[in-house]
Amino acid sequence: MGNRLLNIIRISATALLLMAGVYGYLCYEKTRIVWWLPVAVAVGGAVATIPLLSRRWNRLTGSDDRDINRLCHLLGVGTALYFLFMGGNYLLADPASEYGEQITVTEKIHKVRRQRYRVGHRSVQGRTYEVFYLRIAFADGMRRKMQVSSSVYNSCRENHPKTVTMRHGFFGFPVIGRFGAPDKQQR
Repeated sequence: MGNRLLNIIRISATALLLMAGVYGYLCYEKTRIVWWLPVAVAVGGAVATIPLLSRRWNRLTGSDDRDINRLCHLLGVGTALYFLFMGGNYLLADPASEYGEQITVTEKIHKVRRQRYRVGHRSVQGRTYEVFYLRIAFADGMRRKMQVSSSVYNSCRENHPKTVTMRHGFFGFPVIGRFGAPDKQQR
């Protein structure tokens, strides 16, 4: 393979794994699960496949060093498994299993941020924008900090209950659909 094509494949694989990891984390924010469980699944799967697949990474890394290939295997396969676990649970959630659950809004957080842009070599402050967060507590004691829209932020009060539409995820972990009661009631 040509050196240029190999570099394109390396950069593309790195960018794809980075996007998969970020999307897996975004799915984690909308899923009711303890933080260590998806990490344990991803690391466990990556460690279990090291003896089988770590030698094949020398094509992509260009190195015969086993430690570098194992590290790339842990990062690459771990990130892919994290995405498959969290993304699969979130994206394949059953829409027919919607149900309402009461949460308590423990804190409302409003932040004003500034965009920056470049003028020549300088970085200049631009317009301001607002970001809204809610700290919520579920009935079982699990707590989350979630970014929400301004309309949801304005409709909530601190230390008051709110109904959230939940779905059963593909792997059985509940997924937060939206703030508000479900459209149709379960019978």
